[in-house]
Amino acid sequence: MFFYLTTLLLFLQFSPYASMLGLFKYSGTMALTTYLSQTLICLWMVRAFGLYGTLTLTESTIICLIIYTLQLFFNKWWLYYFYYGPCEWLWRSFTYRSFPPLRRNRKASA
Repeated sequence: MFFYLTTLLLFLQFSPYASMLGLFKYSGTMALTTYLSQTLICLWMVRAFGLYGTLTLTESTIICLIIYTLQLFFNKWWLYYFYYGPCEWLWRSFTYRSFPPLRRNRKASA
């Protein structure tokens, strides 16, 4: 754990890596939505294509990395237009017993 932590901190000190690692902040903002959607996507893939018990560890890891990479870009796109992920918004609505604003006000530039 300390190796991973110190390696991550070293990468964050260099600007090319820091900008690349910046994509992860969007996944953190939408952590609940990301987790639930990963679960649903994987369950759907296993059931739809009959993959249960047929994938190797390497194949499973590659599929998970592809799904997570796509989610990183989707999360960035989503958070450009909205304040929260859909599941986070529902969670906040139940917690505060009111509906917080979801959509960001993006004005079209001419």
